Amino acid sequence: MKKGFILTMLIAIAGAAACAQGTSMGGGQWLRDAWLEYKRNGTGAISPSATTGELLNTAVEAGLFVGFVVGVTSAVNDGTIRLLEIPDSISTTQVLAIVGRYLDAHPEELNQPAQILVLDALEPVFPPG
Repeated sequence: MKKGFILTMLIAIAGAAACAQGTSMGGGQWLRDAWLEYKRNGTGAISPSATTGELLNTAVEAGLFVGFVVGVTSAVNDGTIRLLEIPDSISTTQVLAIVGRYLDAHPEELNQPAQILVLDALEPVFPPG
């Protein structure tokens, strides 16, 4: 129960931060911004002098990127709906990298909803069977 409350609060904080930055959570630009935070978080590119708030924002945005992409891929790769055929041998990290590279390579598409961008990134690599 406590973990659920904390997660809900973190998502609310991230949503408020996205609104304050002028981006819409769930939009393509938000997804790319979250991807950039995920990359920063994973490469150690965060400044050693970053404030606690900056560190928290980076961690939350990175986590939202992971959760969003995993949620979309799970929804379209389950037993009922098969819009993608992602083999079990493909790791979550690989899926995240494919989506992130797509976002980097197609900035003109960032006006699309985030879930559409995830599908656009993954469908050529993992077409439905």
